[in-house]
Amino acid sequence: MVNTWTASGRLGRDPVYRETKNGEGFATASIADSSKWKDKSSGETKEATTWINIKIWGPQAKPFADSHRKGDYASVSGEYRLDNYMKDGEKKQFPYMKVNRWSYVKDRSQQNATQGSWGSNPAGQAPSTPKDQGPSFPDDVPF
Repeated sequence: MVNTWTASGRLGRDPVYRETKNGEGFATASIADSSKWKDKSSGETKEATTWINIKIWGPQAKPFADSHRKGDYASVSGEYRLDNYMKDGEKKQFPYMKVNRWSYVKDRSQQNATQGSWGSNPAGQAPSTPKDQGPSFPDDVPF
């Protein structure tokens, strides 16, 4: 069975880079996936946003966190994962995408024009293009 997801969208907050007790680096963020459609009965344009939590492990994590900010457009590809944990004596689950490959995208209108190499930018360097602030997203996105 193949477990591969691909998502493109704006980041809901700045990526956070951390390291495990063993020194392995990882970055976390969330990507907004928005859909628009026209309601058949009212004729109104409707929109729904799904938040996709992402984790990037290893040498890809720091370049991703350093080169992306809230509102930036990014493309990621990886595997669906589910972390299990206990909170207040109750079993909880946290769904996320474990990112295997990522690409920096300047903005949606120029998606193919400024893609970096998958996995990291050349020589681990952050792109030199200025950041597009994009729409304002709430800071309390669950993660």
